[in-house]
Amino acid sequence: MKTIPSCKLKSGETLSIEYFEPGPKVPASLAEEITRFAIQVETLDSWASVAESEYLKRCLLGRFAATGLDPLFLGRLDGRIAGDVGCQVSRDSPEVGSLGWVFTDPAQRGKGISSHLTRLAVQWFQDRGGVCMLLGTGNPIAHHVYEKYGFRDYNGHVMRRLSPGADAKGFERRLFACTGPAAVRPAVWSDVSRVAALYAAPCPWLVQDYQEGLITHSSLKKLRYFSIFPALMLRAERSGGSVQVLETSRQRIVGLAALLPEPAPFQEHVGRLDFLIRPEFLDQGHELLAAVLNHARQGGIRIVEARFASCDEEKVNLARASGFRRAARFPERFRIGAGSADLELYVSTDV
Repeated sequence: MKTIPSCKLKSGETLSIEYFEPGPKVPASLAEEITRFAIQVETLDSWASVAESEYLKRCLLGRFAATGLDPLFLGRLDGRIAGDVGCQVSRDSPEVGSLGWVFTDPAQRGKGISSHLTRLAVQWFQDRGGVCMLLGTGNPIAHHVYEKYGFRDYNGHVMRRLSPGADAKGFERRLFACTGPAAVRPAVWSDVSRVAALYAAPCPWLVQDYQEGLITHSSLKKLRYFSIFPALMLRAERSGGSVQVLETSRQRIVGLAALLPEPAPFQEHVGRLDFLIRPEFLDQGHELLAAVLNHARQGGIRIVEARFASCDEEKVNLARASGFRRAARFPERFRIGAGSADLELYVSTDV
């Protein structure tokens, strides 16, 4: 914990500001105090909130310090936390990050606390080579605050800030550019911001992750983009599942596949699969799916199920090429404006 220069609020009060860098020497009581304050999420379902809380608690205790930079900026009034703002950045890829854990004590709102802390977090990110920072918000007041610090509407409720000089139109193309073969590896918790960038980017598929309820369409507002990864990692950890990513030589994550054992009694031999891959890397999708299917085989899973929207033809074709066959079709399960799409159940018994 480092104290940095305080600032005067609109109310005339002095906001004491602390820079908190997670690590193994952090007292558990301090980590618990910050977690209780930061995790006050009203827009996520209970499981997503549990996953985010678990991610933050481990992060504060330094569990991810070897692979991630995850500082928090705390504002205190009279010794009590009045607001916080955090960043999530991978050590391997510091140019992409997320802004999160933005919360102000309801009794202290309207004083400019979040504005001061956001400014510090954005500057910290940029000073360390950060280029693209993402966040998600559906709050009009927060949206206005973020705009002051360079964030712009990006996709659904996701906002994006590019550092000065970055080409907004070409950034996404460069971020996911195919500069050679990508490699498959097990996901680690500090991949969170790079996976967030993958899931936040415009996607041609209707269903990004069926088991996590992540649907994307121009007529819909995305409700999640950050918590998807902690939720998948926690489910996989607790059930013995597998989360694998496809990573380029420039440390960009361009694909993710998750396979989770069925939690119902007497169905432990059944696994549930879903995946998201950038169009530029679809030709390597079979390698990503092979990695999670191999993990399933080693864990005793003999049947793998996957659910797709009928309109997601590239996703379906990739599953077919990996040994999946359609077992059932449920008409018009997805209603999209005046149109609809079927839900298709695919099964592989070749694991």
